[in-house]
Amino acid sequence: MRLKILLFSKSKRTTEATVNLLKALNRHGLVEKVKWLNYSRISKLAGKGIGKNYVYRVINSYRPHLTLVNNTDAEVEWIQECSKQGIVSCFYHDYNSPVKEKAVEIGRRCDFFYLSNAIQIEEYRRFGIEAEYLVRGCSRDVHYPVKPRGGKYKSQVAFIGKPRGGIRDEILRKVQENFDLKVWGPKWDRSRFSSVGGRIGSGKYRIICSSADIILGVNDGREIKTFEELVSQGQFTSNRDRLVMACGGFFLTNYNKGLENLYGIGEHLDVYRSLEDLVEKIRFYLNNPRKRREIACRGCVYVQSRQTFDHFVQKVIEDAALKLPGKTEPADS
Repeated sequence: MRLKILLFSKSKRTTEATVNLLKALNRHGLVEKVKWLNYSRISKLAGKGIGKNYVYRVINSYRPHLTLVNNTDAEVEWIQECSKQGIVSCFYHDYNSPVKEKAVEIGRRCDFFYLSNAIQIEEYRRFGIEAEYLVRGCSRDVHYPVKPRGGKYKSQVAFIGKPRGGIRDEILRKVQENFDLKVWGPKWDRSRFSSVGGRIGSGKYRIICSSADIILGVNDGREIKTFEELVSQGQFTSNRDRLVMACGGFFLTNYNKGLENLYGIGEHLDVYRSLEDLVEKIRFYLNNPRKRREIACRGCVYVQSRQTFDHFVQKVIEDAALKLPGKTEPADS
């Protein structure tokens, strides 16, 4: 049996995550067809009322075997309707404490609820949701090393992401005091950061990762203020980690509990545990480019071989395919 899949997701322009997910789904041998609904876009063009009616028409005419929901990019009533047709799986990447009510309502109606941060699994399970840990990955289509470039792409340290208060701001300011730092992404305050790049897509992402000496990670799933809180976020990683390594970047990120269960520290990436440690690590790796390149190469190979969108899709479809027959068969069969 080949599956008809319905995907609820926004466009994700910076990382092109939705496009890369669609490509991986269409490559899978068990997938017959994929239909993507970007309700945010539909409602802006046609209005919320017409948009919602359109979504219902699609669900009832398309009759998906598997519905995929990215974060909370669908309404609860749509998930209930899709659940009558087949399996519903949600992959939730946001870190929210306390958890959002809509995420809980969606999770309770899903057959599978995948989290990219292990720290909140037990929190969701207390709400009756059988959450499990599964990270998205890189895309073999767009995340790969390229020849380094100079000019605006070159820096000692680069950070790709959004501005945020708390520990993220403190870390980046400390790096800027000591090194050549360039921050990339939307809404950075140019009065606070001397070198600011704009919003980027996947093409520039791989150029930045290949051109900067060090790509910095700050995996603060919420606005936190101390390194103690940062360390306590067990196995929380941004998809930035996988994209940077896949693009050949040398990745230096904050340590959090359990990170060694995902990657070899000092083998695929390296970590810092305090501001002082961060400054020392940056100095060390700037002075040891060969060591930096060796770690970046191993990290790239590791992620490309284990943590791509194709691996993510394989797991999601395997789970759905095992449960689908029992859900769709008549009760007396």
